[in-house]
Amino acid sequence: MKSKKLYDVHDKEYEKNGCLNTLHYVDSLQSLMWINKDLKVYKLKLEKENAFFESYINLDKYIGTNKKDKIDNVSGVMINSDEMLIFQDEYINEQGPYLYYPLYRTISISKFNFKTNQYRVLFEVPDDINMWAKYIGNNMLDIEEFKQNEKNMESIIPINRYIKEIRNDELNVIYKEKIKDEGETSYPNVYSALSEDGTELFLARHLTKFEDDTVKTKDIVYKKYTIRY
Repeated sequence: MKSKKLYDVHDKEYEKNGCLNTLHYVDSLQSLMWINKDLKVYKLKLEKENAFFESYINLDKYIGTNKKDKIDNVSGVMINSDEMLIFQDEYINEQGPYLYYPLYRTISISKFNFKTNQYRVLFEVPDDINMWAKYIGNNMLDIEEFKQNEKNMESIIPINRYIKEIRNDELNVIYKEKIKDEGETSYPNVYSALSEDGTELFLARHLTKFEDDTVKTKDIVYKKYTIRY
């Protein structure tokens, strides 16, 4: 297989095929793995001073044809030693300032088990809803629902927040909040920190706007949640 560069110190190349070169260590394979935007999974092979990607599995076969043309970015995160959570995203605005900072929505969340080679779709977002999802730890995700501002398409308005837990290969809602006090922002991203025992969650959102093609922070909203099981 043709070799692929992970990172070129001269060209400062971080990205391959639309995905950042983020490697994930899989305990059951005792290897570093990489997934690209076409949902092809590779195993990293090291030989002397060279790094090679060896084809491992193609998850593209699990994706419906109606979703394939929409996938602009794929990211993964290990949720335990053998399972990877996979986020598939679609760009919804690449014009103006978003040319360098694309606004995207999550269209699907799935899970792949490297030990059993089992793939399971956990959640598919309806076409008429904009959502952004992030894994926050302890089998929990923060899912932000938002809409584009009709008066200014370069900003979005948060609508609802869902905290969901992965349980029995399903996403179960453990908390829902109708957002009323987080104003406008240029991006749905929310920063999160979960306590070690999983009982307290801290979230921070930048309230931002585009000015002269530059994102400028106007304020920051901090929130703390107590999680009871």
